Amino acid sequence: MPFKEDSRCLRKNFLSREKRSNFWNTRVVAEKNETDAQEDSAYGIGSFLKMYLLRSSFHGVRYVVENELKLFERFIWVCIMILSIFFTVYISILLANRFNNSPLQTVIESIDYPLGNILFPAITICFSNRVDWSKIDEAAEIFIPNGTKEVKDLFQGFTSKLESFEFGNFLPFREFENVSLEPLDSINISELMEFMSYPCEDHFSDCRILYWYAKCCRDLIPQKSEFGFCHSFNTNGLNGSIYDLPLRSSLAGWEYGIDLTAIPGSPESRVPGSINPNGVKVSICIDQLFHPFAWPNSGLFIPGGHALLVKLTPLLSYATPSTRRYDPKSRGCIFADEATDSKYLKLPGFEYSRSNCLSACRQNYLVDRCNCTLEAFFPIGNYTPCKASDFKCLVKNNHFFNLETFKIDGDTANKNQSGMVCFCPPDCESLVYQAETPEWPYSE
Repeated sequence: MPFKEDSRCLRKNFLSREKRSNFWNTRVVAEKNETDAQEDSAYGIGSFLKMYLLRSSFHGVRYVVENELKLFERFIWVCIMILSIFFTVYISILLANRFNNSPLQTVIESIDYPLGNILFPAITICFSNRVDWSKIDEAAEIFIPNGTKEVKDLFQGFTSKLESFEFGNFLPFREFENVSLEPLDSINISELMEFMSYPCEDHFSDCRILYWYAKCCRDLIPQKSEFGFCHSFNTNGLNGSIYDLPLRSSLAGWEYGIDLTAIPGSPESRVPGSINPNGVKVSICIDQLFHPFAWPNSGLFIPGGHALLVKLTPLLSYATPSTRRYDPKSRGCIFADEATDSKYLKLPGFEYSRSNCLSACRQNYLVDRCNCTLEAFFPIGNYTPCKASDFKCLVKNNHFFNLETFKIDGDTANKNQSGMVCFCPPDCESLVYQAETPEWPYSE
């Protein structure tokens, strides 16, 4: 029979086993509660995400978690969603690249800009027949006073080809390829062309300028151009004009422009056997806002015996100062203070403009190919004027001078290229006139 103390010991051991059992039960319950809490948290997040997708305005995502749809249908919607995201990102990248390549946009600021704030253009008129043959004997006495009969005959033949002489039209002189032109090298070609040209009084009459009748030869001055010697109105260097140049017109219409009668040379004063058509070439010369009178290098031909109305539409454009953070290539134009770089060509004594740059480019190629320039076509600067014997080189390179392309950057051109390549970006501040004419010129 156990003693009382032993009984107490047994009871103590029994209670200890009971406490240990309760401890392990409590620990198991705690572990289960933590797992349930994690499961409940994950379930709650999934339920919230599912509810969000079901109610989302993002088209298509609700069908991915819709319980009523079959697994195959959900898979199709997942594929659609992936493709949609892919094409959205792809198109966004394309648009971003397009914006980076062309970060600027052109907007129309006003179609009612005051006409009085726009410069009237410089009008240059060039006749297609530029040799007054009635002066040929007088010219021979001045330019070859001691010439023999053979030299005088050569002089007459050479002078006759100056009738339609203009840049890029050198082929009429190819008949002298096998003839020595050195006896004529002492002649200044520019002075000869100026002397043989028709006087202003024989070419123009009935001039009316901005609703005022004017004296034609007071307001039309001789002007060099790529067509030889012409006559120009509203240009720099006009002496004796009663107008404050450059002119402006506050009203539109044919009566608020320039109106004149151009008279081609008479049949008696034309080169014998000439087949060159009678007519005039009109050049509208404005190419830059602050230096508007560009070098004439293109024009509109009007045949003789006809009258033609030329309608001009001014286009005034400028780039905002914020565009300066882009380089000229990205911007597509240059500001006036950027034109000081030597890669932007300018005619001697002229400010930069795209038209002047094109003429300077042609002159540079002329010097590069033939080591001379044509003083009647360009400001001579420091270049050597072409002599009569140099015209064989002009004929040889005539095809080259008629091929012209434009570069988009300032890299050096290839010396072996087949034509002229000019880097002449537009001005960021420019005024250009678009010329429109009737479909058919009406007879006088």
